[in-house]
Amino acid sequence: MTGRTAMRQAPAVAFAACAAVAGGPATAADPVAVYNWSAYAAEDALAAFERETGMPLRYETYGEGGVAETRLGARGSGYDVAVVSSEYLRRLIRAGALKPLAVEAPSDLYPMVMERLAPLDPDHVFALPYFWGMTGIAVDTAALAARAPDAPADSWSLLFDPAYVSRFTDCGVALLDSPEESVAAALLWLGLDPDSEAPEDVAAAIDALAAVAPHVTHFTSEHVELLEEGAVCLAMTWNTDLAEAGDRYAFITPTEGALLWVDVFVMPVDAPNPEGGRRFIETMLRPEISALNTNAVLAANAVSAATAMLDAAVRDDPTIYPPADKMARLVTLRGRDPEAKRAVARAWTRLKLGMPN
Repeated sequence: MTGRTAMRQAPAVAFAACAAVAGGPATAADPVAVYNWSAYAAEDALAAFERETGMPLRYETYGEGGVAETRLGARGSGYDVAVVSSEYLRRLIRAGALKPLAVEAPSDLYPMVMERLAPLDPDHVFALPYFWGMTGIAVDTAALAARAPDAPADSWSLLFDPAYVSRFTDCGVALLDSPEESVAAALLWLGLDPDSEAPEDVAAAIDALAAVAPHVTHFTSEHVELLEEGAVCLAMTWNTDLAEAGDRYAFITPTEGALLWVDVFVMPVDAPNPEGGRRFIETMLRPEISALNTNAVLAANAVSAATAMLDAAVRDDPTIYPPADKMARLVTLRGRDPEAKRAVARAWTRLKLGMPN
């Protein structure tokens, strides 16, 4: 399974335009084309939109964020609304790939989340938050105690210091196949700006990653099954990937800083049904629908009024809603300029192929 997280109930990739689901004749309304991370919405929430609006959904998913950026940036996607990660937002806006939302946003969106988005979309014209979460370290606690009791358990050193990560190779080590996030994490470990575009900083981060690459058994963004099956004991991953992994893993937000991402609703500049897209976003941001989605996906939403509607086990889970001291460690990537992004991607590809940088 790909995408941000596993779900207790996975949505269908596409929903039939039928009266039984939509609550009326689907032919009476144009479909609303939605593009989202896989397994990233509650089936009941999507069905509620169709039932209440009479608009059938054409729902498609993706598993890697760069794919979504490329598809939206190329125009002609045919989507009316998409969910993308905040690190891609600034580039999409600057490329003219997005339409202003003109959505009536809830007045109680979490200030913390809106503040993180402000540098990317200053007036919140092009994006509104759907889910937010963290990129950090998942470690099998038994393996940590047995193999590296002397390791700093709250540091990126666990992953980026060969002296420690080498002790986990035989039980599985995973790095996110996400060059911007992996390079940013290495920069944080080195005490550098995680958004740095300076060639010497990027080179230092790539060198740090190359030093541990021989001990990495999986370069992938598909961590859910690896964690569920216990196929890795140490991983750089999204907090949402631990949703179904049980209690064997601890999620670490390193003291050097961890990444806070926000997945946002956007509208392609050439959306064929912008009114349908607008209504979809407004529906998904209603408190009761936001709570449905969080309870299913196990990712934090940004609607304050939804908090009281969450399952207690979800609301009180510090891996989903971290305490203040962990929140203080989180940084949100601005997203590099296109040329700097390409340079990072080229260096990352060479690293995975074992070529010198």
